Amino acid sequence: MVEPTPSVEESAASFTGESPAVPVAEVERLVAGVEPAAFRPILAGFLAGAVSPAVAVMQMACVSDSGAAVRAAVDEVTARTDADSRATDSIVRDRVDDLTRILVDHEDGIDRLVDMLRSDREASVSGVAEGIAYYERLFEEMKEGRA
Repeated sequence: MVEPTPSVEESAASFTGESPAVPVAEVERLVAGVEPAAFRPILAGFLAGAVSPAVAVMQMACVSDSGAAVRAAVDEVTARTDADSRATDSIVRDRVDDLTRILVDHEDGIDRLVDMLRSDREASVSGVAEGIAYYERLFEEMKEGRA
C-alpha cells in the first residue's frame, strides 16, 4: 500500500528537529513550484537533512516517469540555491552539491533505475522472496549491460 505524499510544509516541518540550521521557510522557497509536485516533499525532507542524497534520488525515481525529470528537478533546486545564496545557506548549498554529485556520478544509472522501477510497477511480484529474486535479476542484467 502506498502512503499518501505529505505536503511540502508537512515534510519540512517534520524534519526541523533533524536540522535546526535549515529554516523551514528556506526549504519551502527552494522547492516551491518544482515539478512534478511529488518531488517537493522529497526534496524538502532532503534539504532539511532527514535523508541522504542517495535516498532522495531513489525516492524521486520511485515516483518519476523519467530520469530527465529527476535531473530537471535537481537542476532547478541547484539553480535556485546558486541564485539566492546567503552566508547562512552553506549547509543547504553543501546538500544540494551532494545531490548534484550523485546524479553526475550516476547519470546513466538514474535512467536505468527509473526504467526498472517502471517495469516493477507493471510486473506483479508476490511475496518477499520473489521480490528479492526479481530485483537480483534486474541488477544482474544491469551489470551485464542487458538492461
